[in-house]
Amino acid sequence: MVGKKFLNDHYPKEPNLALKPKTILVWFLVAGLAINVLVLPVSAETLLKDDFKQPYFAKTVDFFEYARAWAVLKGLPEPPQHWHANVYMTYVNQSGFQLLYAGLHAIRLTPNVDLTIPLQTILMHYKTQETNQDALVSLLVLDAHGI
Repeated sequence: MVGKKFLNDHYPKEPNLALKPKTILVWFLVAGLAINVLVLPVSAETLLKDDFKQPYFAKTVDFFEYARAWAVLKGLPEPPQHWHANVYMTYVNQSGFQLLYAGLHAIRLTPNVDLTIPLQTILMHYKTQETNQDALVSLLVLDAHGI
């Protein structure tokens, strides 16, 4: 006969559904890779400061749009208008856990040719359970198979 202590130790009544940061990161990596492979380049959106106050967002941002705006502010020469570099960005801000994914895709420096560099960046911020200190994790991935 199986003892009550054995059953309680090996078969808890309520499952522990708390996701650990590593589990969330793995799921986010899988989703990011799938998006980077499946999504075709689209027109760019504008990234706003208030976007980071939202619980989540997903946008395609043109890096060179920001480079042109910065050049105008600083009085520097602007990159040509036909230059584009689409960056897929996804942000999650839930329960004190912030995660930002950015995947570079479809760099266009000439009017008819796209260059794909499978470069992905992940930034994760959360508070530790034991000491409630800030933890920051950064990951940069360059998929050499795609080059």
